[in-house]
Parts: sequence; structure tokens; C-alpha cells
Amino acid sequence: MLFVADSIELTSVEIEKLEELLRRKTSVSQGVAERARIIILAGEGLTNEEIIKRTGLHRNSVSKWRNRYLQGGIFGDRLIIRNSHSEIFGDRLII
Repeated sequence: MLFVADSIELTSVEIEKLEELLRRKTSVSQGVAERARIIILAGEGLTNEEIIKRTGLHRNSVSKWRNRYLQGGIFGDRLIIRNSHSEIFGDRLII
């Protein structure tokens, strides 16, 4: 049985925030950048397999972060930001 991951639709604000994280290479951890990259590629319609091939990340990581995004978006469950340069207040992301 073939499993097809749920699609992700990003708002223009989410795309902007995720791309900003990728541009901030010196102040963002590698893990944060990987999560942002996974979500951007998923938002472009790539399957988990395509994301794995492009990024070299493990299947579990790609699936985990796609699912976490689907459950709470960029603001959910500390999806993207977990470093000392950014803070989360309630449901607002402060970069």
C-alpha cells in the first residue's frame, strides 16, 4: 500500500517567514533551516520522497516535520523556532 502525505498550502506570510529563516544562516541553527526547507518544498507540492532526494534528510525527519506543520502551522508545537535568537509569545512568532 502506498501512503501519500497530505498536501501543504502556505500563505504568503508563511513563505516569507520560512524564506527569511533560510537567509539568516548565521543566526539560525541547522535544524531550524532543515525544517523550514522541508515545509517550503512540501508547500511547493513535492512528495516526501522528492524532498528526501533533494535534501538528503531521513524519511522520518521529513515526515515528522510535515505532520507537525499540518497539526499547527509555522506557529505550532515550536515547529520552526527553537533557538535563543527568536522567541514565541502565545501564538505569535517573534523573529
